[in-house]
Amino acid sequence: MINAIILIALLTPGASGNLSAALADGDGDEASGLCTQTASISRGQTASCTGILWTIPQTRLALSCAGADLPKCKNDLQLARALSSTQLDACTAKLANSAALITAYRGLLDAATPLTHTLPWYRSAPFIAVLSAAAFAGGVYTGVVVF
Repeated sequence: MINAIILIALLTPGASGNLSAALADGDGDEASGLCTQTASISRGQTASCTGILWTIPQTRLALSCAGADLPKCKNDLQLARALSSTQLDACTAKLANSAALITAYRGLLDAATPLTHTLPWYRSAPFIAVLSAAAFAGGVYTGVVVF
């Protein structure tokens, strides 16, 4: 849209109106003083012709492309928005499924390995206390009776 506005602004006829006549004729070659070939100029250099610095057929092609591309771009935008919305919904569903699976696996893991486990009998506190007392009593007995 903006490209078309800029090109229309460039196509605005000057005081002589030669550009309008050239566009009406269908080709800019007949209009004298108009640019008929694409030209490059440096900054500050005066152009050798008047009007735009590319040919009128190129201008028509640019305007027709801009007119054809704009609806296509709008349709592509709508398609991209619909596609991204669908992909977002799919990713949200995958995330919800993943959260449910994590919860299920965590429950299975907790069931397989309980949080509280009992120590074997030889590592329990009462057994170690009795064993320590017996060793102390045996040491005292040995020290008193033997020596």
